[in-house]
Amino acid sequence: MTRRTSSAARAALVAFGIALGLAAGEIALRAGLPVGVYLPEHVNHPGKTLTRGRLRGTTRILVLADSMAEGPRAWPRLLEERLDAKGGQRYEVDNFGLDGIGPYTEEYLLRLRGFSLKPDVVLIMFNADNDLRDVLEVMDGPRWKQVMRELLRPNFYLFWYVRESWLRKLHPRLRPWYSVWRDDLMADGASRGIPEAVLRERIERIPKELLPKPEGPQVNVYLLRLAVLEPERIVRDWVMDNHDLARAEAESMRTLDRISESVVAHGARVAVAVVPPCFQVSERCVALYRAIGFDMPAAATRAHRRFERLLSWAKDAGIPAVDLTQELRRGPSESLYRQFDMHWSPAGHERVAARIESFLREQALLPGAEARR
Repeated sequence: MTRRTSSAARAALVAFGIALGLAAGEIALRAGLPVGVYLPEHVNHPGKTLTRGRLRGTTRILVLADSMAEGPRAWPRLLEERLDAKGGQRYEVDNFGLDGIGPYTEEYLLRLRGFSLKPDVVLIMFNADNDLRDVLEVMDGPRWKQVMRELLRPNFYLFWYVRESWLRKLHPRLRPWYSVWRDDLMADGASRGIPEAVLRERIERIPKELLPKPEGPQVNVYLLRLAVLEPERIVRDWVMDNHDLARAEAESMRTLDRISESVVAHGARVAVAVVPPCFQVSERCVALYRAIGFDMPAAATRAHRRFERLLSWAKDAGIPAVDLTQELRRGPSESLYRQFDMHWSPAGHERVAARIESFLREQALLPGAEARR
């Protein structure tokens, strides 16, 4: 055996050992350890393992959503508390809201974990801004990226555990948030052909109090990233209603069709809640977007026909749907969002939980409730 052959054999053996170790870890997580190191239980139901199968005397509602529902005190938990406070029928709201996921990943999560819980109602919270971008990113990306997005993220627990441990614990300790964020942006901008001077100018115009601090970001990093790399995005996506997002919209409808058909096939009912971007609700949010560098024309803050098309699709499909825009605009809206973010504050989650509860009752999706015509 030559030296080159011997080296190749050792490398193959090492690779096989690593793959075998990862497979063993994945099997162990699925077979015996608490399920979901970065799945819904881990994020939204800490210390609790969701029981599979039907629960006697309990109506089970499964929520599919992105970061607008993520967290142990987000609106799904508040909804459960509101329903249980009425007495009589018991309820369990299983929150599958996770940061950064869209319709594709929600569909996989539902098939992988959701149906085993035997839900009575599946409520899809569709983010009319982020979810369309998520679909477009997958549609136009390479196939390996689609697989990573749709398969690895929701299906491989070990992959999520390693990734989250690195991002949330080790990485920020090695390098401050700001330098990580800045260097990543500069590299991404260069790959897009944006001149270095332009990137530096865009970063410098962001108010210093909004930039990432050593302990972490003050503003949602996703927003800061878009403001530096694509400051015209609000105009392109919300005012011009461009062709790319029209394609993503059509694909989103097809994905929602598949989800609703599979939910009905499993003996459950499906409903949809449409979420507006914060700049269509809160003036403070508009000011924040402008402060960090977005071109925010007045037209972008008005209601958009995208909501009408989503609601029209739901009506044609016979799916109960609610647009949360008017509810979030009702009364003082500034306190409904975090100060430097596009996500809801505790008051925002309370209001959304109350509206979702009344919506479920109006549509007779809860035991004993009669549909309102």
